[in-house]
Amino acid sequence: MRFACPNCGKDVVLTQAACPCGFPLTLWSIIKYYWDRLRVRVQRMLVIECPGCKQPMPVTAKTCPHPQCGIPITVDATIDESFGPLKSGWRGFLKNVTPRMVRFIQWLYLILSLALLWGVLDYTEKHHADNWAELAGLSVVYLAVLSFLALMILPGRLFHAFSHGASWRIKLALVGNYFTLLLLLQIAIVAWWARALTLAMLFGVTLVGIWVLRLLLLPMVAKPEASNEFDPSAPQGRRGRYG
Repeated sequence: MRFACPNCGKDVVLTQAACPCGFPLTLWSIIKYYWDRLRVRVQRMLVIECPGCKQPMPVTAKTCPHPQCGIPITVDATIDESFGPLKSGWRGFLKNVTPRMVRFIQWLYLILSLALLWGVLDYTEKHHADNWAELAGLSVVYLAVLSFLALMILPGRLFHAFSHGASWRIKLALVGNYFTLLLLLQIAIVAWWARALTLAMLFGVTLVGIWVLRLLLLPMVAKPEASNEFDPSAPQGRRGRYG
């Protein structure tokens, strides 16, 4: 059996004791070689550039270790320094992107979304066509809860910007993504049917509890508001004495 030497890349035979470059071809030597390479890569990932002096420093340091700098390193500064090149590259891409490239990306996103929807739909038809109605009924509960959470978490201006600013290709692709996620939700329900049913029942119990609390219990303990209507039988102003 022949394979490439980890050190020089030349073809060697497994039965050889060592490569012509001098690298020993034992199991321990090969494991140690790749372990050292992995350790070096991890160490490089754990080294960032100081925001102040621009010199390398460990990512776990609280202050810059260089005497001429010594500024405190915050989490925000570490994140900005770590993802700074990525942000710069993304901003450069957005700055130099052309309308033709935008249309190409939108078409590619639409085609991939529809292809993914077709693949998931084909899988669901082959494996879960018998109990599709039950899965759809249970998915309604999860869809309602997820929609409620989305309305609570996501800002309203995001939906407004999407409805007015997105192209028809992006909207159609997101519709395909929605149906894909819905089918994946049904597949997940099949895989964990007991847990999904229990969780749906908890959603239902929560909804019933909110309804009982709002319509039955809160009116009983809430203080009635003062009425502003005029009552002619109530005492009006001062009480005069006539002799």
